[in-house]
Amino acid sequence: MASEETHPDECIRRVAAALAAESSAFELEQAGNIPGAIQEYRACSQELALAAAAGGQGQEEDLEKLERHRQQVLDRMGHLKDHNGTAAIPVEEQIETVQLQMLHDSSEVNRLLPFCAALGAAGGAIVLGPAAAAVGLCYV
Repeated sequence: MASEETHPDECIRRVAAALAAESSAFELEQAGNIPGAIQEYRACSQELALAAAAGGQGQEEDLEKLERHRQQVLDRMGHLKDHNGTAAIPVEEQIETVQLQMLHDSSEVNRLLPFCAALGAAGGAIVLGPAAAAVGLCYV
């Protein structure tokens, strides 16, 4: 799952990009723009895969969470496609909130904040930990 060589900044950037894409997908889905939502879910899935690939030793639990979350995002895409854009299952029942241990350290969150701000991340189901909650980056 993770590469031999770790790239923590790359992992954090990818998590931020996934968060931004997921937030956008949620908004587009709520607005009824299902093709746009599917496109953003696809981008989120790709970023989650790249984040997991950039992670490394000591992050195994988080990498498993990222992969599980990625599968939920893929399942959501499939659900929307299978139901011609009509969601029979609410998004919050299909995509669960994820809390990442790697981001419980405020220094890690501080490294993530510029990426989130640059990407316009306002929400998503990836919870970045207590420090991020204080600055309102968590999807509730």
